[in-house]
Amino acid sequence: SPLPGTIVINLGEMLQLLSGGRYRATVHRVLSNVGTGRDRISVPYFFNPRLDFEVGELLGAIEEVAAKAKAKAATASPSSSPGKSDTHGGRNALLGTYGDNAFKSLARSHPEVLERHHPDLQLVDGAVVERGRRRRRGD
Repeated sequence: SPLPGTIVINLGEMLQLLSGGRYRATVHRVLSNVGTGRDRISVPYFFNPRLDFEVGELLGAIEEVAAKAKAKAATASPSSSPGKSDTHGGRNALLGTYGDNAFKSLARSHPEVLERHHPDLQLVDGAVVERGRRRRRGD
């Protein structure tokens, strides 16, 4: 539930991958304040690189960030790992290629659009797969 006097900034899954999990994309739901007499300000920011961009490309270009992310991942305690509430009930794969991740997010948020335009695909365990398959290709 909302905390008075707070600002929530959802940075998105690409930054979560880039930071080695230090900054997390949160599960969020926008609720209207209509009729409450309270203001709600929303300022969206989206990091949308080219569709075939892989997070590893940027990690390799920024060695200091990569080293810190590796160190953070190596020393992470279980409590700092994303929980099921952070990953849509444990059913949200974080995919390193931006286009794959964006398509998965669209499919998760708008299942009726996936069904209408891609009847050959389905969402399984947070990943888009061919209908009838239980896993992504290569898994």
